[in-house]
Amino acid sequence: RWDLAEDALLSGGTLNDVVNGAAGLFLLGQVQERQGRREQAVQCYAKCLQDCPFMWDAYERWSWLVLGSPSTAPASLAATTFSDEKFAQSFVTKEASSTTSRPGFGSHASDRLSR
Repeated sequence: RWDLAEDALLSGGTLNDVVNGAAGLFLLGQVQERQGRREQAVQCYAKCLQDCPFMWDAYERWSWLVLGSPSTAPASLAATTFSDEKFAQSFVTKEASSTTSRPGFGSHASDRLSR
């Protein structure tokens, strides 16, 4: 049944098209782990953390797989996955999407109270 879950999450066929964004990537990582696909799970968790650096469960699983795998250099993978630039960019991306998708939420509280 794991293959059905994978098909449902990978509706577009690539990691960029996973259903439900970062949460879907985390779930897909879990599915990949259950199927014994460690490298694909690492990719899912890394992409999840790129989209949402605060998803602690994805960081835990990613670290567990990376540190337990002799084939992956943890320092270089960490440097490419986590950087100050990507961290700052996640705020800009989230801020831009929240103000465009929710009219009125970007205004000040005093503006909303005076209405």
